[in-house]
Amino acid sequence: MRGQPTVIAIGGSPGSLEALINLLDHTPIDNASYIILRHMPRNFQSQLKEILRQHSRLQLVNVTGSVHVQANTVYIASATSDRILK
Repeated sequence: MRGQPTVIAIGGSPGSLEALINLLDHTPIDNASYIILRHMPRNFQSQLKEILRQHSRLQLVNVTGSVHVQANTVYIASATSDRILK
């Protein structure tokens, strides 16, 4: 692995699922990390990780607190996350 990963943040609404699937269908393994932040109700139980797992070769992680960013990983922020990067 070469140095720190590039971090790409992606924001979306509940209607952004199709765009996220399309993005991950075409995302290479290339030392980048992706953070997905969606506007969702605080008590919403998301199945996003399970849905996106079918469309990506990258590791997918649900995040509820701070994490150390790793390359080739998609971080899915929970509705209650206010800071996820270290």
